[in-house]
Amino acid sequence: MRIAVRIILLAVFLVALAVVLVSLVPSLRSPVTAAPDWSNPLAAALAVVAAAISAWGSQRLLEQEEDVRKPFVLVLLDVSSRHMVTQLVLRNAGQLPAYDVEIQWQNPPRRKDGSPVSFSDRPDGLVTPALDGGTSVASYVDITRNLLQRETLTYVGTVLYATSPGKKKTHQRFQVSLEPYRHTLTLPDDMSVALEALPRIPDELKKISFSLEQLRLDAMQTCSENQPPILGTTSSVDIGDGQARSAFRRSPPTTNQECRQTCVLGFATSS
Repeated sequence: MRIAVRIILLAVFLVALAVVLVSLVPSLRSPVTAAPDWSNPLAAALAVVAAAISAWGSQRLLEQEEDVRKPFVLVLLDVSSRHMVTQLVLRNAGQLPAYDVEIQWQNPPRRKDGSPVSFSDRPDGLVTPALDGGTSVASYVDITRNLLQRETLTYVGTVLYATSPGKKKTHQRFQVSLEPYRHTLTLPDDMSVALEALPRIPDELKKISFSLEQLRLDAMQTCSENQPPILGTTSSVDIGDGQARSAFRRSPPTTNQECRQTCVLGFATSS
């Protein structure tokens, strides 16, 4: 389709250019005494050139927009999304769905038990009937540190997919490798570790709340069984030379309710 449009644009440009040249012939055949009028043919030629350039630029822009929208399937080895785990990722970087996605391996990555990594158990090798634009699927490969000890870390294959159901498939050869991570850090930071720890925070807070509640109950039980804590009042005491200092006068609580309140207040103050 693109080639046909380009051919049409080129044909229109050549026809328009021929018309301009033909219009110049009468001016060239005019007598020498009469000066040929080049203004009209020149204006027509410039208009044709400008129109052709504008049409060609518009066509290229339309083709680029189509390239961005059409499906584009990538095969990646991901070592950063999950802590200490390497996964094989199949991603559609385009905006439109890819259909009948299939992977043909020359040397596939293998799991710890020696089985090749796959996204499905279908015997025909089909990964998925459709992969929406901007989405991806992942399959577990191995623990990263174990995988990096293997001799071969480069894998080659071909991914096949169609832009519409039943249409001829696009064959796209790829090569993925973990060689850059063999002697380097696999993660630039510990963000993935922090993200994995975040879901455990609510459970840890519940444990802390439960422990605090147990301490409060134990303190109240101890207060009830043993001698209750001593309450008191503050008063001013004359210590001589006209000076006075506040003093604390102790007095025991008279009821169990006062005892429990004292224990709770004392525990809260000490915490």
